[in-house]
Amino acid sequence: AIDVYRDKRAGKKSSSFLMAQYALADKLIIQKVQETLGAENSDVYHVGGAAFSEEINEFFLAFGINTIQGFGLTEFFPAAMGYDTNGYPGVCGPIIPMCEVRISEEGEIQLKGNMCMTGYYNNPEATAECFTEDGWFKTQDIGEIITEKLAGETFSYIAITDRIKDLIITAGGKNISPQQIEILFGEELLIEQFVTIGEGRKFISALIVPNLIQLEEYCRKNKITFSSLEELIKRPEIIKLYETIIDERTQSLGQVEKIKKFTLLLNELTQENGELTPTMKLKRSFINEKYQELIDKMYAE
Repeated sequence: AIDVYRDKRAGKKSSSFLMAQYALADKLIIQKVQETLGAENSDVYHVGGAAFSEEINEFFLAFGINTIQGFGLTEFFPAAMGYDTNGYPGVCGPIIPMCEVRISEEGEIQLKGNMCMTGYYNNPEATAECFTEDGWFKTQDIGEIITEKLAGETFSYIAITDRIKDLIITAGGKNISPQQIEILFGEELLIEQFVTIGEGRKFISALIVPNLIQLEEYCRKNKITFSSLEELIKRPEIIKLYETIIDERTQSLGQVEKIKKFTLLLNELTQENGELTPTMKLKRSFINEKYQELIDKMYAE
């Protein structure tokens, strides 16, 4: 399905064999997924709230589920809103005409327009903090502006990469976007959760929660025996397996962004344990504190 979508996007004609495979997949899988999600009752789904993986977006589009990404805040809505499914994939927009957007030297997305709030009620200190001296609203989001021309018209989009508060600053002063690393593992079957570590450290490391169902299936197929899950995640061949996954998934990263060490965790990160927000985002500070001993061990070795 994804190959057919890619061919269509590139203006290419898919092979007869590929189209036959797609027809079978459509009947057995794609239609059922669409029915489960209620996609037959909607032409488009709007997406927002966080950086949206281009790979995940492509998956939905390949299944005939059209996604359009928007960008806005309670204090400023909207800044960018898609209105058709032929826009630039993996970004928010286009930017609406009434909104001005700029990127600060630090990479922050900053906005100006009539749809912006005038300030927080009875809180001048908080109001002052969220505006620049020249009146631009500071979104606290890191991103870039992407411009392209279609049919003689110029369209601008916003690509969100991370939150300022989530940026990792290494001991060497390098700014690292953890989401841009974590998003690389979103489709990895053997990984359930991935947390990038490295604030104030000399290199980047990670805490990884394996997908235990997939890992046990891998062990069964490869005749790897174990007496307990605790033993399994410490076995050399399993460590090597995840080293290979990390190396393959991070080939596009710069040297300072590479994962030098990692620790496998048995317990899934949950909202109940305080590791996730109600919207299922990572509570990075809490996770760093909770697993400090394991993290320190990675940097001590």
